[in-house]
Amino acid sequence: MFTKGELILGHNSVVGVNALVTGSFPPYSAIGGKPARMVQQYNPITKKWLPVSKPPVGDESAPHEHQVRQLHDAEDRKTE
Repeated sequence: MFTKGELILGHNSVVGVNALVTGSFPPYSAIGGKPARMVQQYNPITKKWLPVSKPPVGDESAPHEHQVRQLHDAEDRKTE
């Protein structure tokens, strides 16, 4: 795995071989490619891998950044 800049990978994430990770990803993500994209996300409740839709055009620089922020906010509330 090659990384560029500051990033956060959520717990239980899977990163493909030689992936170029340039952004953060939420927990239970399967990511891969150059640059890395989330290709699937595991749902621990249903115990199934779900396909991920492509990001909107022009939103490729910071994939799923809003999901990562929401998850970290939720984790911060749990620890308070």
